[in-house]
Amino acid sequence: MNLLIRNVRFINPYDSMDQLTDVKIINGRIQDVGFHLSGDEMEILDATGLVLAPGFIDMHVHLREPGFEYKETILTGMRAAAHGGFTAVAAMPNTNPVLDNPKMIELVLLKASSQGPISILPIGAITKGLLGEQLTDMEALVQSGAVAFSDDGMSVMNSELMRQAMIRANEQDKIVIDHCEDLSLTRNGVIHRGEISQEMGLEGIPSAAEEIMTARDILLAKEYGLPVHIAHVSTRDAVEMVRQAKKMGIKVSAEATPHHFSLTDQSMRRKDANYKVSPPLRSEMDRGAVVDGIIDGTIDIIATDHAPHSEEEKQQSLQNAPKGMIGLETCFAAINTFLIAQQKISLYQAIDMLTRIPHERFKLPKTIGNPRMGKTNLVLLDLNIGWTVRKEDFYSKSSNSPFLGQYFNGKVMMTIAQGEMAMRDDQIKF
Repeated sequence: MNLLIRNVRFINPYDSMDQLTDVKIINGRIQDVGFHLSGDEMEILDATGLVLAPGFIDMHVHLREPGFEYKETILTGMRAAAHGGFTAVAAMPNTNPVLDNPKMIELVLLKASSQGPISILPIGAITKGLLGEQLTDMEALVQSGAVAFSDDGMSVMNSELMRQAMIRANEQDKIVIDHCEDLSLTRNGVIHRGEISQEMGLEGIPSAAEEIMTARDILLAKEYGLPVHIAHVSTRDAVEMVRQAKKMGIKVSAEATPHHFSLTDQSMRRKDANYKVSPPLRSEMDRGAVVDGIIDGTIDIIATDHAPHSEEEKQQSLQNAPKGMIGLETCFAAINTFLIAQQKISLYQAIDMLTRIPHERFKLPKTIGNPRMGKTNLVLLDLNIGWTVRKEDFYSKSSNSPFLGQYFNGKVMMTIAQGEMAMRDDQIKF
């Protein structure tokens, strides 16, 4: 691919860059950055008013394949990622079979290599079958291509097992990502425990369930000097625990999702299962605390927790419908609308949270990092364009988004992945 992008604001946190410039791409690689670059015999794109950034990285995605292809496949997940500006996504292991052995990791990577240019980063299971009883062979999983470990959707309830998992992952220079939830407190829970759950007569999921396990993980990290990553932080006290742990020098990092920094349990009054998620949408106090955690860097990265479910599944009652919502294709627009446009964080900080920080925290392959190294990964953004979320526009196989009908400002206009045009003007190229 040969392309000269003129007059673009190029934000590249890998190089601490934020400047107006031209960017010249030859054979899928950035050849030059500077003003007045020649563009003989190549396409020239006037990007005045637009922003160019490294391809986004999502460390929390459910691709569903193998086993649940009616919800999503590797191919449809890749297309949704490209549509949302993501050039690399980390695939959670709660598939069927579970990604708990080298054969399954290799299967996902093999299938991904033939589907498209989006980099798929398999996350290996912490325990066999996600049962929380016996650790997987983490060394073998890393050798097969696992980039981290998680039993996402299921918290590792046994603290000694979690300690051993953190030790073994660290021996492989990898990190455990924990879905913090005391399952004994949440088994029958439907939505956040509070005024709305009482009003609707639904079993509530208490904040304490998340906070107990967050505290446990932080204490293990402190006691044994090990890193840990807290998935989808959603409560005020969990954010504060991470904040204080960082001040103490504990090796903890955390992520937040767009739905947890933009929505609250007030949405549950609609009785729409597209708002049902784990952890649940919390109170306004909790939502504000998540935003504050993003602002001050307590929360390191933004991840979607893209979790597709079929329309039939989500049309069930709140009590019976599965938890989860898609997010790859609306992530940047939500960040721009709810954080950047409201001057909560800068555009540079947002891009940093979507690129350099997850790349460095999880020590990901160089090929998906700095776009100036190797085959380039880039995303072109228009911060000012407005659009309304419609399910017919999704490339994901599922449409269970809490943002259907939402008017957003900010859109991904182009995605270049591994030097190939992956998406342009809403059209997928693979």
